[in-house]
Amino acid sequence: MDEDNTWDTFLPKIALSYKINKDLSSYFSIAKGYLAGGYNYAASSGTVEQNKFDAQESTNYELGIRGDLLDNSLYLSAAIFYMDIKDLHVYSHDEATGVTHTSNAAEAYSQGIELELGYKINDNWRIDGSFGLIEAKYDEYTNASGTDLKDNKIQRTPSHTANLGVSYSNDHGIYGRLDIKNQGRMYFNDTNTYQENSYTTADVKIGYLFDDWDIYAYANNITDESYLTAANNMMTGTVLTYGEGRFLGIGAKYHF
Repeated sequence: MDEDNTWDTFLPKIALSYKINKDLSSYFSIAKGYLAGGYNYAASSGTVEQNKFDAQESTNYELGIRGDLLDNSLYLSAAIFYMDIKDLHVYSHDEATGVTHTSNAAEAYSQGIELELGYKINDNWRIDGSFGLIEAKYDEYTNASGTDLKDNKIQRTPSHTANLGVSYSNDHGIYGRLDIKNQGRMYFNDTNTYQENSYTTADVKIGYLFDDWDIYAYANNITDESYLTAANNMMTGTVLTYGEGRFLGIGAKYHF
C-alpha cells in the first residue's frame, strides 16, 4: 500500500478554579481530546480507503473539588466527568488472519465519578483509597457486519475501579504496603459477547531501607485470582488471555 496522510489538530483547554476556604478548592475544565487516524496496514482485503480510520476527537468536561483537611491528615479529591466522543477508535479481531483491525464509531460518550481519599493515621501508618464509576457507550455505531450497536458498552472500559491501600514505615527503615484492587465488568469486543466479570486482586510488599540500599520482597496477586485480560474469536475457536497469577519476588536497589 502506497498511501500517506497527515492528521493535525488544535488542542485547547480552559480551566477555572475557585478557592472555597483555606483547605478546599474547586475547579471546572473543558478540554479537547485527540487520537490521530491511521491505516490497517495488515488488512487482508478491501481498498486503501476502506482500511483507513479517522482521527478520534472528544470534548471533555470535568468538575471537581480537592483539598487537605484535619490539619493535613486527610486528603480528598472528587470529580465528575463527561466525554463527548466523535469517531471513536474501535478495535476488532480478524478471525481469518488474527490481526487487529481498527475502525470508527461515529458517536460515543463516557461519563462517571472519581473519588480519592488518603488519611495519615499517625507517623507510621497511612491508608488511602480510590473509586471510579464509569458508564461508556456507543451513541451511533454500525459495525462492519451491519449490526447496529447503539447503547452497547465501549470495549475494554470497566464499569468501575476501586483500590484500597495500607502502608507502614518507621524510622528504622522498615516499610510495607498492602494494595487491594477491584475491577468491574469489562467487555472485550464491540458486540459485548465476550466479557470478564468483577474481580479482586491483592499485592503486598515489604522492605528495609539502610544507607543507600533498598532491600525488598513482594507478592503480586497473592490470592492467585484467575481473570481474563482479552478474549478474541479465531477460526480455531475463542482465544483467551489470562492475567498474571500469583507472582513472588525479591529485589535490591542501590541509590547513588
